[in-house]
Amino acid sequence: MRWKKLGLIFNLENQVENLIAYSSCPVFLQTDENIYRIFLTGRDNKGRGHTYYIDYDMQARQIKNISAKPSFCPGKRGCFDDNGVAMLSILRGNNNILKGYYVGIDVGAKTRYNASIGLASSYDGGKSFVRDYEGPIITQDKYNPYFVAGPFVMYDNSIYKIWFASCHGWEYKNNSWFHYYNIEYAESIDGVNWNRNNNIAINFKDENEYAIGRPFVIKENGIYKMWFCSRGSKDNPTYRIGYAESQDGKNWDRYDNQRGLEPSESGWDSEMICYPNVFDYNGNRYMLYNGNAYGKSGFGLAILEEE
Repeated sequence: MRWKKLGLIFNLENQVENLIAYSSCPVFLQTDENIYRIFLTGRDNKGRGHTYYIDYDMQARQIKNISAKPSFCPGKRGCFDDNGVAMLSILRGNNNILKGYYVGIDVGAKTRYNASIGLASSYDGGKSFVRDYEGPIITQDKYNPYFVAGPFVMYDNSIYKIWFASCHGWEYKNNSWFHYYNIEYAESIDGVNWNRNNNIAINFKDENEYAIGRPFVIKENGIYKMWFCSRGSKDNPTYRIGYAESQDGKNWDRYDNQRGLEPSESGWDSEMICYPNVFDYNGNRYMLYNGNAYGKSGFGLAILEEE
């Protein structure tokens, strides 16, 4: 497949009061025929993630509205998400209630951070979210002692299905902590209580790869298709977007050579490409994605030119 870049869409920096930068992990929600509400994670002056949104007109290719305040903020002091949140997957439920699956950050004592997955709901189209629970719905357990992050949730065949980053350990090298995580799969009847069977959907392809996350999945003609980001190759230490397909959503074949989107020679996405979010509009397929510094430089848009 081949993607054509349509350019930088937005960067929160200098757009909203009290934010220092970042427009990470864009997530779309179609609110009208041509209008998409795009949620993103900005950081305050303490480095904590907050959820903001813009309304983007796909037909006019312009921003219609920027939220003046966050729609979702870090949790109470001492909770799993008191050091930042990132809204990463949104489902539209009954009565137009939105169910948002998010990552909560807690600064670790001996590592860079801990992370767990929480659930929140919106009753006003995403202008604000309220927590369903103060605690996480997926976190460390006796078999999985490290963090979980980057959820994507799909309701398929009367079952909730989730793909998420699952950490397998930390290693201190080159004066920094490295986390090793790949993509795990789990199922749920109610979208809250999950059966984790240590089903690894996307695993490390070699000894150099150490971080695989931020999955986005569609089901098309009976085939599950996943875009994700990974880092740690012999030639590229920063994130690149990968692609995989599956017959059952559990066992995947990687086709990274088909990703069709690489860093530019210069500019806002010249160092890395990450955090894909894919949607169809007016007969075309588009991708929202981040560039340099995990979204500090903003997010852009690309259109699929060739499968």
